[in-house]
Amino acid sequence: MKILHVINDLDPGGAERILYKVVTNSKNDHYIVSLQKGGLLLKNFNSINIKCYELEINGVIKFFKSILYFKNIIKKIDPDVTQTWLYKSDLIGGLLSYFFGYKKIYWNIRNNKAYLIRTKLIILILSILSYYIPKKIILCSNSAIVTHKKYGYDFNKFHLIVNGYDSKKYKTNNNNNNKDNILKIANISRYNLVKNHNFLFKLIQHIKFKTNTKIKLYLYGSGLDQNNKKVISLLKKYKILNDVALKGFVENINTELHLIDIHILCSLSESFPNVVAETMLNEIPNISVSAGDAKNIISNTGWVIDDHDIVKFSNAIKDAYKEKFYNQTKWLKRKLSCQSRIKENYSIKNMIQNYDNLWNLTKTKKSFLNFPYYFNSITPIDLSELTIVIPSVGRKSLIENIEILNSNINRPKKIIVSLPYYLKNNIRLPKFNNINIIFNKKYDQISQRLAGFELVKTKYVMQLDEDTLIYPFHINLLLNNLKKLNNTKSLISPVYFNISNGKALHNYNYFYFNFLNNIIFYYFFGSKWGEKKYGTIAKSGINFGISPNISKDLINVDWIPGGCILHYTKNINKNFIYNYKSKAYGEDIINSYLFRKKNIKMFIDTNAFSYSEKAYIPFNKSEFAKFLDVFLFYNKLFNNNDSLYFKVYYYFLKFRKFIRL
Repeated sequence: MKILHVINDLDPGGAERILYKVVTNSKNDHYIVSLQKGGLLLKNFNSINIKCYELEINGVIKFFKSILYFKNIIKKIDPDVTQTWLYKSDLIGGLLSYFFGYKKIYWNIRNNKAYLIRTKLIILILSILSYYIPKKIILCSNSAIVTHKKYGYDFNKFHLIVNGYDSKKYKTNNNNNNKDNILKIANISRYNLVKNHNFLFKLIQHIKFKTNTKIKLYLYGSGLDQNNKKVISLLKKYKILNDVALKGFVENINTELHLIDIHILCSLSESFPNVVAETMLNEIPNISVSAGDAKNIISNTGWVIDDHDIVKFSNAIKDAYKEKFYNQTKWLKRKLSCQSRIKENYSIKNMIQNYDNLWNLTKTKKSFLNFPYYFNSITPIDLSELTIVIPSVGRKSLIENIEILNSNINRPKKIIVSLPYYLKNNIRLPKFNNINIIFNKKYDQISQRLAGFELVKTKYVMQLDEDTLIYPFHINLLLNNLKKLNNTKSLISPVYFNISNGKALHNYNYFYFNFLNNIIFYYFFGSKWGEKKYGTIAKSGINFGISPNISKDLINVDWIPGGCILHYTKNINKNFIYNYKSKAYGEDIINSYLFRKKNIKMFIDTNAFSYSEKAYIPFNKSEFAKFLDVFLFYNKLFNNNDSLYFKVYYYFLKFRKFIRL
């Protein structure tokens, strides 16, 4: 395949370095268009025979000349894919490629937050265009996914590919010199407002004059040299000029890192901070603000501070100092854990494979495992307090489900799979040590789930249908938000998407006119006039689900889908009164009713996704009889003896293929 990359410039930066890794390791044919001339990395690309084209978009005349030049380039190359990098390139490269007839376009987002008004304006435009221009939108961090969903991007196109690294190219850091008792701290970044050097200089000043900790700061990156008068002025202002070494841009930073004890990151915004992972591969621990995915990358190998608090940063540096010079065994263990963490979780092989897989996507129906965003990402989370219970009849999706749940380095404590007894000798599941299989003579979904619940020993439990698929990152969102609610009488669930087409299962398309829509739902289904109240149940039994397009993070609801629910174990309904042996019609709304009776609050997290097939009710006499029994029982629970609403609902469902709701 021929891949045309469009990027802002070829100066050293995170996106540029990842692009270099991609084109040097991928077997596809790669071409690069830079929106600006020159760049320190241009010679690097030329040295590996990657053709680079340079535009110059500054000024009106140069801009229009560049458009014509880009047209000639893209017609000459005739690429299979246009891959753009960063906001500016997503906008210009994406639009130009689209207008010149090349519509297999993939955006790449490398940022997490925008601070400049100009950037915010570009993001606004991109959020609108995201529904029309790109096939997929690649993001390199989980935090960027959440942020850009809030920005209004088409999140159905999101595709997470975390950065990868070739561990063979990194050296072991043997800096164990204790003679001078000076902690050598590095900050590797370009001089830029977002990198927050002003805070860093204040921190060094604080340590110098208010602690006894001996340190030396080494600054690496463009603009961090003796030629930057502004930096020199700031160092003099804070009286730390002699405590800081300005090293400037170093082409091969690995040759310098043997001098360094620890790396510090205090940026205002990051997405996936490459420098954190790269220093860790050199056995250098990090002290970092919780920006982007820094916390996920570092985990327990270093120090992560939630905000820009000088005292907290200072305390972390003091801890590192004590450990480095007075507890060498612990320090060495920390250094080794840094390297092993990146090797195990962020390999360049996986990253390149994910890019190649994405570019080669076809229009054929895919299984869940073919969505790399959900399967191939690495999110370091703690699921040791969680058991997942899956009632099953041995569908193919069960195997996919188990593999997805165990695709993360941190796995659920237990996955209890409840199967019918007749499958005892005919089922082969993936071999993971956290799988517990039980067999039941009763094989209706409710009985199987209850049997699994009886074995749960952890604080949290997730009930999960075998055909409802969820990646650990989204389980982490649910778990974190459940904890933040600070109310043990709560439960939480994700929003649902169709696994076949990636569209939301619950959305709100109006039926003809709003007025007519209101009449139908008010008079025939017993819903509230003037609205479809999200997350409620009409008298007919219509359950209104939550659309992911709702801008809120957490929404308090009156009913919750049963396919995926995260509970406090002590709250689950172990004596569930659902006595119907057929397909579990209405089970979720009856279960929700029981939760409400126990004063348990139910929430939907609109940032957490799960995937399943859309359920349809077969309308034959036998199934209708079962369906009717369940909903009459539901009406009885609500002291609603008049089943008229439900009967109307039944005929509505029967002919729903002619009606869009």
